[in-house]
Amino acid sequence: VIGKINEEVNKLVAHAQQNDDWSFLRRHVAGEDLPGMRNRFVGAENLVKELYPSENGYVLCISHDSIIAAIMAAFGLDPEPWPFPLEGCSLVSIPFS
Repeated sequence: VIGKINEEVNKLVAHAQQNDDWSFLRRHVAGEDLPGMRNRFVGAENLVKELYPSENGYVLCISHDSIIAAIMAAFGLDPEPWPFPLEGCSLVSIPFS
């Protein structure tokens, strides 16, 4: 939802793997628009919409730490310290009166 939408991301990942430089993920979380990656807020909003069940029950989503950090940042939460790999996060819908 937030990530790979074209070959530009594959180039970023290849560079990161070759040079052990994953700084593009932090730049994305900070709100920088990167070629090939959805805008942080748009991607986070899309994912959150998909996660809220339309009927009673649970929805389980397992994601990467970078996506959790991007969602947190998009909604004004501080992604520091960086989430551990496969760390969970809970989304709770609270009705307003």
